[in-house]
Amino acid sequence: MKYILTFLIIFIIGVCAMCDNMFDIPQRDKKEVKTVAHRGNSKFCPENTLTAYKSAVKLGADIVETDVHITKDGIPVFSHDGSIDRCSNGKGLIAEKTLDELKGYNFGCTTNPAFGDRYKNEPILTVEDGIKFFKEANVGYFLEIKTPAVIVPTAEIIKKLKPNKTKTMFLVWNNNDSRAIKKVLKGYNIYHLDPINDFITAEDKEAYFKELKDAGITGFSINHSVLFGGAAYNLTKEDRDVFLVLAAKYKMPVGVWTIDTTSEMNYAINYQVKGVINKKTYIGKIDLITTNDPAKCILLTGKNLK
Repeated sequence: MKYILTFLIIFIIGVCAMCDNMFDIPQRDKKEVKTVAHRGNSKFCPENTLTAYKSAVKLGADIVETDVHITKDGIPVFSHDGSIDRCSNGKGLIAEKTLDELKGYNFGCTTNPAFGDRYKNEPILTVEDGIKFFKEANVGYFLEIKTPAVIVPTAEIIKKLKPNKTKTMFLVWNNNDSRAIKKVLKGYNIYHLDPINDFITAEDKEAYFKELKDAGITGFSINHSVLFGGAAYNLTKEDRDVFLVLAAKYKMPVGVWTIDTTSEMNYAINYQVKGVINKKTYIGKIDLITTNDPAKCILLTGKNLK
Protein backbone atom coordinates (compact mmCIF):
# COMPACT_ATOMS: atom_id res chain seq x y z
CA MET A 1 0.00 0.00 0.00
CA LYS A 2 1.46 3.38 -0.98
CA TYR A 3 2.02 6.19 1.54
CA ILE A 4 -0.73 8.32 0.06
CA LEU A 5 -3.25 5.50 0.48
CA THR A 6 -2.21 4.95 4.06
CA PHE A 7 -2.66 8.63 4.78
CA LEU A 8 -6.14 8.53 3.28
CA ILE A 9 -7.02 5.63 5.58
CA ILE A 10 -5.58 7.48 8.56
CA PHE A 11 -7.41 10.78 8.60
CA ILE A 12 -6.11 13.04 11.33
CA ILE A 13 -9.09 14.95 12.68
CA GLY A 14 -7.71 16.81 15.63
CA VAL A 15 -4.78 17.76 17.79
CA CYS A 16 -4.88 18.79 21.43
CA ALA A 17 -1.68 20.21 22.89
CA MET A 18 -1.99 22.47 25.91
CA CYS A 19 -5.38 23.61 24.70
CA ASP A 20 -9.03 22.87 25.24
CA ASN A 21 -10.72 19.78 23.83
CA MET A 22 -11.52 21.51 20.60
CA PHE A 23 -11.83 18.31 18.61
CA ASP A 24 -13.58 16.15 21.17
CA ILE A 25 -10.38 14.51 22.32
CA PRO A 26 -10.86 13.49 25.95
CA GLN A 27 -8.48 15.19 28.33
CA ARG A 28 -6.02 12.58 29.49
CA ASP A 29 -4.99 11.79 33.03
CA LYS A 30 -1.47 13.23 33.33
CA LYS A 31 -0.58 10.52 35.81
CA GLU A 32 -0.67 8.00 32.94
CA VAL A 33 2.63 9.45 31.68
CA LYS A 34 5.62 7.62 33.14
CA THR A 35 8.82 9.35 34.19
CA VAL A 36 12.00 7.69 32.94
CA ALA A 37 15.12 8.80 34.81
CA HIS A 38 17.80 9.15 32.12
CA ARG A 39 20.92 7.36 33.42
CA GLY A 40 19.38 7.77 36.87
CA ASN A 41 18.94 11.17 38.50
CA SER A 42 21.76 12.33 36.26
CA LYS A 43 21.24 16.08 36.62
CA PHE A 44 22.28 15.81 40.25
CA CYS A 45 24.31 12.57 40.45
CA PRO A 46 27.01 10.91 38.34
CA GLU A 47 25.26 9.14 35.50
CA ASN A 48 24.78 5.37 35.37
CA THR A 49 25.99 4.91 38.96
CA LEU A 50 24.22 3.22 41.83
CA THR A 51 23.99 6.60 43.54
CA ALA A 52 22.13 8.05 40.54
CA TYR A 53 19.70 5.13 40.43
CA LYS A 54 19.07 5.18 44.19
CA SER A 55 18.35 8.90 43.96
CA ALA A 56 15.88 8.41 41.08
CA VAL A 57 14.07 5.65 42.94
CA LYS A 58 13.93 7.76 46.09
CA LEU A 59 12.26 10.56 44.12
CA GLY A 60 9.64 8.18 42.74
CA ALA A 61 10.70 7.70 39.10
CA ASP A 62 8.61 5.02 37.38
CA ILE A 63 11.54 3.73 35.31
CA VAL A 64 15.30 4.23 35.21
CA GLU A 65 17.27 4.15 31.97
CA THR A 66 20.66 2.47 31.66
CA ASP A 67 23.29 1.93 28.96
CA VAL A 68 25.12 -1.37 28.64
CA HIS A 69 28.68 -1.98 27.43
CA ILE A 70 30.87 -5.03 27.98
CA THR A 71 34.33 -5.37 29.52
CA LYS A 72 37.35 -7.16 28.10
CA ASP A 73 36.54 -10.16 30.29
CA GLY A 74 32.90 -10.29 29.20
CA ILE A 75 31.12 -8.55 32.08
CA PRO A 76 28.20 -6.24 31.16
CA VAL A 77 28.50 -2.84 32.87
CA PHE A 78 26.57 0.42 32.84
CA SER A 79 28.12 3.23 30.81
CA HIS A 80 26.78 5.46 28.07
CA ASP A 81 30.14 5.90 26.38
CA GLY A 82 32.36 3.17 25.07
CA SER A 83 35.28 4.90 26.76
CA ILE A 84 35.70 5.89 30.40
CA ASP A 85 37.27 9.26 29.61
CA ARG A 86 34.24 11.49 30.23
CA CYS A 87 32.75 9.88 33.33
CA SER A 88 35.76 8.69 35.32
CA ASN A 89 39.27 9.63 36.30
CA GLY A 90 40.63 7.07 33.86
CA LYS A 91 41.22 6.81 30.13
CA GLY A 92 40.55 4.13 27.56
CA LEU A 93 37.87 1.83 26.20
CA ILE A 94 35.67 -0.37 28.37
CA ALA A 95 36.08 -3.21 25.88
CA GLU A 96 39.86 -3.09 26.42
CA LYS A 97 39.77 -3.23 30.23
CA THR A 98 38.81 -5.98 32.65
CA LEU A 99 36.25 -5.41 35.36
CA ASP A 100 39.01 -5.45 37.98
CA GLU A 101 40.84 -2.72 36.10
CA LEU A 102 37.68 -0.63 35.81
CA LYS A 103 37.03 -0.97 39.53
CA GLY A 104 40.24 0.95 40.09
CA TYR A 105 38.70 4.16 38.70
CA ASN A 106 36.27 6.64 40.24
CA PHE A 107 33.12 7.05 38.16
CA GLY A 108 32.05 10.02 40.26
CA CYS A 109 34.51 12.18 38.34
CA THR A 110 32.43 13.80 35.61
CA THR A 111 32.46 16.80 33.32
CA ASN A 112 29.66 18.37 35.39
CA PRO A 113 31.37 21.03 37.56
CA ALA A 114 28.28 21.31 39.77
CA PHE A 115 29.15 17.96 41.37
CA GLY A 116 32.47 19.24 42.68
CA ASP A 117 34.23 16.54 44.67
CA ARG A 118 31.11 15.14 46.32
CA TYR A 119 31.40 11.79 44.58
CA LYS A 120 34.88 10.51 45.27
CA ASN A 121 34.33 6.77 45.42
CA GLU A 122 31.78 5.82 42.77
CA PRO A 123 32.62 2.43 41.28
CA ILE A 124 31.51 1.30 37.87
CA LEU A 125 28.18 -0.52 38.21
CA THR A 126 27.81 -3.99 36.75
CA VAL A 127 24.54 -5.00 35.13
CA GLU A 128 24.19 -7.82 37.64
CA ASP A 129 24.48 -5.52 40.64
CA GLY A 130 22.21 -2.98 38.99
CA ILE A 131 19.46 -5.48 38.29
CA LYS A 132 19.71 -6.78 41.85
CA PHE A 133 19.03 -3.24 43.08
CA PHE A 134 16.22 -2.59 40.59
CA LYS A 135 14.57 -5.87 41.59
CA GLU A 136 14.81 -5.04 45.29
CA ALA A 137 13.53 -1.49 44.69
CA ASN A 138 10.67 -2.79 42.48
CA VAL A 139 11.39 -0.15 39.84
CA GLY A 140 11.12 -0.51 36.08
CA TYR A 141 14.30 -0.25 34.07
CA PHE A 142 15.45 0.06 30.47
CA LEU A 143 18.65 -1.67 29.36
CA GLU A 144 19.94 0.17 26.30
CA ILE A 145 21.96 -2.16 24.10
CA LYS A 146 25.11 -0.28 23.08
CA THR A 147 26.71 -3.24 21.30
CA PRO A 148 25.32 -6.64 20.25
CA ALA A 149 28.06 -8.28 22.33
CA VAL A 150 26.18 -7.45 25.54
CA ILE A 151 22.96 -9.29 24.62
CA VAL A 152 23.83 -12.90 25.51
CA PRO A 153 25.71 -12.18 28.77
CA THR A 154 22.97 -9.78 29.87
CA ALA A 155 20.36 -12.43 29.09
CA GLU A 156 22.27 -14.92 31.22
CA ILE A 157 22.20 -12.50 34.14
CA ILE A 158 18.46 -12.01 33.73
CA LYS A 159 17.87 -15.75 33.63
CA LYS A 160 19.92 -16.12 36.80
CA LEU A 161 18.26 -13.29 38.77
CA LYS A 162 14.72 -13.82 37.43
CA PRO A 163 13.55 -10.19 37.71
CA ASN A 164 9.97 -9.15 36.99
CA LYS A 165 9.43 -9.33 33.21
CA THR A 166 7.16 -6.30 33.19
CA LYS A 167 9.85 -4.23 34.92
CA THR A 168 12.71 -5.37 32.67
CA MET A 169 12.77 -3.65 29.28
CA PHE A 170 15.24 -3.16 26.47
CA LEU A 171 16.15 -0.25 24.22
CA VAL A 172 17.59 -1.03 20.78
CA TRP A 173 18.66 0.94 17.74
CA ASN A 174 17.81 -1.68 15.13
CA ASN A 175 15.68 -4.75 14.46
CA ASN A 176 18.67 -7.10 14.45
CA ASP A 177 19.33 -6.44 18.14
CA SER A 178 15.64 -6.93 18.88
CA ARG A 179 15.65 -10.29 17.10
CA ALA A 180 18.77 -11.32 19.00
CA ILE A 181 17.10 -10.49 22.33
CA LYS A 182 13.93 -12.27 21.29
CA LYS A 183 16.00 -15.36 20.48
CA VAL A 184 17.48 -15.67 23.99
CA LEU A 185 14.71 -14.14 26.13
CA LYS A 186 10.98 -14.64 25.69
CA GLY A 187 8.27 -12.20 26.62
CA TYR A 188 10.29 -9.06 27.35
CA ASN A 189 9.37 -5.59 26.08
CA ILE A 190 11.75 -4.08 23.54
CA TYR A 191 11.57 -0.41 22.54
CA HIS A 192 13.03 0.95 19.31
CA LEU A 193 15.06 4.15 19.69
CA ASP A 194 15.23 5.25 16.06
CA PRO A 195 12.24 4.12 13.98
CA ILE A 196 11.53 7.43 12.28
CA ASN A 197 13.87 7.44 9.26
CA ASP A 198 12.63 4.06 8.06
CA PHE A 199 9.04 5.07 8.83
CA ILE A 200 9.33 8.18 6.66
CA THR A 201 10.70 6.26 3.68
CA ALA A 202 8.37 3.27 4.02
CA GLU A 203 5.80 3.20 1.23
CA ASP A 204 3.43 1.12 3.34
CA LYS A 205 3.34 2.54 6.84
CA GLU A 206 1.23 -0.24 8.31
CA ALA A 207 3.49 -2.90 6.83
CA TYR A 208 6.43 -1.17 8.50
CA PHE A 209 4.72 -1.41 11.89
CA LYS A 210 3.98 -5.09 11.29
CA GLU A 211 7.64 -5.65 10.41
CA LEU A 212 8.68 -4.07 13.71
CA LYS A 213 6.22 -6.22 15.64
CA ASP A 214 7.54 -9.34 13.91
CA ALA A 215 11.07 -8.37 14.95
CA GLY A 216 9.96 -8.23 18.59
CA ILE A 217 9.55 -4.46 18.96
CA THR A 218 6.79 -3.64 21.44
CA GLY A 219 7.22 0.12 21.86
CA PHE A 220 9.21 3.21 20.92
CA SER A 221 11.41 5.85 22.52
CA ILE A 222 11.75 8.64 19.99
CA ASN A 223 14.12 11.60 19.77
CA HIS A 224 12.56 14.79 21.13
CA SER A 225 12.97 16.53 17.76
CA VAL A 226 10.29 14.21 16.34
CA LEU A 227 7.76 15.80 18.69
CA PHE A 228 9.10 19.34 18.50
CA GLY A 229 9.42 19.94 14.77
CA GLY A 230 11.30 16.96 13.35
CA ALA A 231 13.90 19.01 11.48
CA ALA A 232 16.61 16.43 12.21
CA TYR A 233 14.56 13.82 10.37
CA ASN A 234 12.99 15.98 7.65
CA LEU A 235 9.73 14.96 9.31
CA THR A 236 6.39 16.62 8.60
CA LYS A 237 3.74 17.16 11.23
CA GLU A 238 1.49 14.79 9.30
CA ASP A 239 4.14 12.04 9.37
CA ARG A 240 4.56 12.48 13.11
CA ASP A 241 0.84 12.28 13.78
CA VAL A 242 0.36 9.25 11.54
CA PHE A 243 3.19 7.55 13.43
CA LEU A 244 1.56 8.25 16.80
CA VAL A 245 -1.85 7.05 15.63
CA LEU A 246 -0.41 3.84 14.20
CA ALA A 247 1.47 3.26 17.44
CA ALA A 248 -1.85 3.56 19.26
CA LYS A 249 -3.49 1.13 16.85
CA TYR A 250 -0.77 -1.48 17.39
CA LYS A 251 -0.75 -0.86 21.17
CA MET A 252 2.90 0.19 21.13
CA PRO A 253 3.72 2.79 23.83
CA VAL A 254 5.68 5.85 22.72
CA GLY A 255 8.31 7.55 24.84
CA VAL A 256 10.31 10.67 24.04
CA TRP A 257 13.96 11.42 24.93
CA THR A 258 15.53 13.52 26.39
CA ILE A 259 13.59 16.58 27.59
CA ASP A 260 14.29 18.67 30.68
CA THR A 261 12.39 21.95 30.33
CA THR A 262 8.96 22.56 31.86
CA SER A 263 7.48 23.79 28.58
CA GLU A 264 8.60 20.74 26.59
CA MET A 265 7.49 18.34 29.30
CA ASN A 266 4.04 19.95 29.42
CA TYR A 267 3.79 19.79 25.64
CA ALA A 268 4.64 16.09 25.62
CA ILE A 269 2.25 15.34 28.48
CA ASN A 270 -0.68 17.08 26.79
CA TYR A 271 -0.07 16.27 23.13
CA GLN A 272 -2.77 14.08 21.63
CA VAL A 273 -3.84 13.35 18.07
CA LYS A 274 -6.94 11.53 16.92
CA GLY A 275 -6.99 9.37 13.82
CA VAL A 276 -9.52 7.09 12.15
CA ILE A 277 -8.44 3.82 10.54
CA ASN A 278 -11.12 1.70 8.89
CA LYS A 279 -13.82 3.56 10.86
CA LYS A 280 -12.12 2.90 14.20
CA THR A 281 -10.77 5.82 16.21
CA TYR A 282 -7.34 5.84 17.84
CA ILE A 283 -5.68 8.51 19.97
CA GLY A 284 -1.93 8.86 19.61
CA LYS A 285 -0.02 10.26 22.58
CA ILE A 286 3.24 10.22 24.50
CA ASP A 287 3.36 7.55 27.21
CA LEU A 288 6.84 8.04 28.69
CA ILE A 289 9.17 11.00 29.16
CA THR A 290 12.89 10.38 29.50
CA THR A 291 14.60 13.17 31.40
CA ASN A 292 17.74 14.12 33.30
CA ASP A 293 15.48 15.88 35.84
CA PRO A 294 13.00 13.24 37.01
CA ALA A 295 11.77 15.28 39.99
CA LYS A 296 10.41 17.95 37.66
CA CYS A 297 8.66 15.41 35.43
CA ILE A 298 7.14 13.57 38.39
CA LEU A 299 5.58 16.79 39.65
CA LEU A 300 4.36 17.88 36.20
CA THR A 301 2.59 14.56 35.73
CA GLY A 302 0.56 15.23 38.86
CA LYS A 303 2.38 12.89 41.18
CA ASN A 304 4.09 13.54 44.48
CA LEU A 305 7.76 13.11 45.19
CA LYS A 306 8.41 10.29 47.64
